[in-house]
Amino acid sequence: VYDVTLSDADKGLFTTELRREKLQQYVDNLNVAYVAFTRASEVLRIVGETPANLSKSPENFSALLYAFTEGGTLHATEKAVHRTPETKGRTSVPLPLEYVSHPLGDRLSFNLDSSDFFSAGDAGQTVSARRRGIILHSILSSVVMPEDLQAAVENALGSGLLPADMADEAYALLSERIASAAERGWFPEERAAVWNECSLITAGGEVLRPDRVVELPGGALAVVDYKFGEPQAKYIRQVNAYGDIYRSMGYADVRTYLWYVDSNDVVETENLLNLQF
Repeated sequence: VYDVTLSDADKGLFTTELRREKLQQYVDNLNVAYVAFTRASEVLRIVGETPANLSKSPENFSALLYAFTEGGTLHATEKAVHRTPETKGRTSVPLPLEYVSHPLGDRLSFNLDSSDFFSAGDAGQTVSARRRGIILHSILSSVVMPEDLQAAVENALGSGLLPADMADEAYALLSERIASAAERGWFPEERAAVWNECSLITAGGEVLRPDRVVELPGGALAVVDYKFGEPQAKYIRQVNAYGDIYRSMGYADVRTYLWYVDSNDVVETENLLNLQF
């Protein structure tokens, strides 16, 4: 039975419980390792830290691996140990000791939905406009208060969603639009009841996701959907459906809006059910 050694700093009123918890963690890790090691059909490569003293009993998982694979006889260099069906044995081969990492920068970017690349009309313009809308929409989904915008832009940039040459433009546009929308109470300066892309489930099991729902100071609920394309009648039906769900939940004053972010046009949709574009 393997015993868990605790340092003097770990000893106290809960020594027994701590020892039991650490032992369970060791067992869990060994079980995970067992599953990983038994899945390889041809080659298994293991990279681990070289034990400081190969003659001692294993003190950590890396030392345990070395003891298992080579009986503690590996040279003090990084090795890859693999088993092949032909040899049915274990061999050691040197691995490079230096691994160089280069920042992604602009070398990689997300490959968006295939529909972006097979759309009708001028494909280049369509792809660019659609992709731009997706990026700006994603940034807005991370903004609760105006002060959140900078971090949202930086996150989009760091994740590769936002191209570096578009960062300043995106921040400038959204900063101006958020300031305008803040006057309507949609972007409060203090933490308030704001739900970004919170899923709603209808009585029929359909899942709907409004872009932004804000409880205004007077108690009214503003349901806002962001749009970056041309106005369409389906957008009105969509946001009104969101409003109906909140009314069915007991909210007496629900106001639904379409916000065309590029032009900064705001359309209140309750009385536009039959409007055709």
